[in-house]
Amino acid sequence: MDLAHASGFEVLFTVNATDRRADGSWDPGPARALLGRAAERRDPVAGWALGNEPNYFVVNHGGPAPDQLARDTRVFAELVHELAPGSLVLGPAAAYWPTHGEMLPAMEAVLAGAGDQLDVVTWHYYPQQSERCTVHLVRASAERALTDAFLDDVHRHHDTVRHLRDRYAPQAQVWLQETGNAQCGGQPGLSDTVRAGFWWVNELGRVARDGSSAVVRWNLSGASYGLLAEPDLAPNPDWWLGVLWRRTMPEVVLATRVVDARGDDLCSFDAFAHRSADRHRLGLTIVNRRSGPVTLELDGPGTDAPSIRARTLTARDLSDRVWLLDGVELRLEGDGTLPDLDGVALGSSSLAVPPPSITFVAIDR
Repeated sequence: MDLAHASGFEVLFTVNATDRRADGSWDPGPARALLGRAAERRDPVAGWALGNEPNYFVVNHGGPAPDQLARDTRVFAELVHELAPGSLVLGPAAAYWPTHGEMLPAMEAVLAGAGDQLDVVTWHYYPQQSERCTVHLVRASAERALTDAFLDDVHRHHDTVRHLRDRYAPQAQVWLQETGNAQCGGQPGLSDTVRAGFWWVNELGRVARDGSSAVVRWNLSGASYGLLAEPDLAPNPDWWLGVLWRRTMPEVVLATRVVDARGDDLCSFDAFAHRSADRHRLGLTIVNRRSGPVTLELDGPGTDAPSIRARTLTARDLSDRVWLLDGVELRLEGDGTLPDLDGVALGSSSLAVPPPSITFVAIDR
């Protein structure tokens, strides 16, 4: 909490769901003390959740079952409303595995019993398993990292979550509350490289287009999927993508297509577009996974404006841990501040995109 106060962060806090009474119901006593302390200190807790990944409660803790957790969530929501009015109630943080989805279903049972109490429906997803995992459904692979099949998997699971939200909790947002490149700490030599960045921006763009309001990255530092490398906390490639995404992509998500001269969708090529609420700013993230360069003609209202700036990220090799921003190594300045990230003014609506690359385009109208 001291870090959050000092840095201007907000915290999402998950309380223990395994504090049980003799009858098996959740004991809110410890959580009441914790929420009361946070309120007294004015800690910046934006949202509270009860329990993490209920799919595995029975395996890891001997219970509770999802229907019991639903009843507990209703009690928990009342506690949050009493002690932390204005904070969000999040749940159930169910885990979805690549290809298989929920291995032990919990999402629907919790939402059916307590969906009306939630402000945010949360779920977790990793597209592959690292060598650290004891179970592998999809082994982490550099060869698969830029393929359509690998990047598309998140759609199917997000659709499942969204349909359950629509049925049981239509008032709630959907957040992908935990995600990283590979489960169990990330894959060494892959999850902390430029190659993994193509997954990261695709997941950000795809789940936003599918209706998620937020994505929470696992994790800030540590293992092989951290945004910061230990022990010196130097930025890993995905950290830079997060900075550029936040600087470029406003809050309103738009439908986007990239077509060739025949009007067919361009394969191995991704484009995501967001605009500001006042319509004065348009942000594009363009991902070229093809073997050759592509020249784009930006077609849409305001794309003929003179104020179009682009920033293109490439690498000497996809296994590197350093991006090249318009050909220059992307690093923090000596005093720890950011380098110039304003980009290059295009002066036209044509944009040449090299392979493989990620380009951020800001258009002020």
